[in-house]
Amino acid sequence: STVYGSDGTANINLNSGTLQGIPIPGTTLGQALEFLNAKAKEILPRGFNVDYMGELRQLAQEGKAAICDQTLSIFVSIYGAETGNCALNFLSTGGIFIGGSVAAKNVSKMKDPIFMESFLDKGRMVDLLKEIPVTIVLNDDSGIIGAARYTLIEKAFRTAKRA
Repeated sequence: STVYGSDGTANINLNSGTLQGIPIPGTTLGQALEFLNAKAKEILPRGFNVDYMGELRQLAQEGKAAICDQTLSIFVSIYGAETGNCALNFLSTGGIFIGGSVAAKNVSKMKDPIFMESFLDKGRMVDLLKEIPVTIVLNDDSGIIGAARYTLIEKAFRTAKRA
């Protein structure tokens, strides 16, 4: 599919899609979710996954649908493990700052012990990782604020170039 940005440029996005639907009358959202998960395992190529929005995500956050909660727990566990990998790869002893809406919209689940357990599950590197603070950034504008700050500093302290 082709996605057009606000500036009119086209971006090719061949690795994602959106599916919207309404459960058959008499079917609960939990049953619909179980069906979708089963079909996703059956149909999707290896390495592809499913994320849920709206009511299904809310059900998972509120713990009202076991399958939603399990799916979110798996995601948070993988998120924690990959965050730990990044911390080690970049030797981020000053801290890890997790930005973006996925973590910000799921703060309660990110605070579950499973995230930090997965983050720390790096064998002999656990002592180093225990010293690295992990912070979830809740400000949606942090990216643009950082870019603006960088630009201002560059302009203010740039040395004049001579021809």
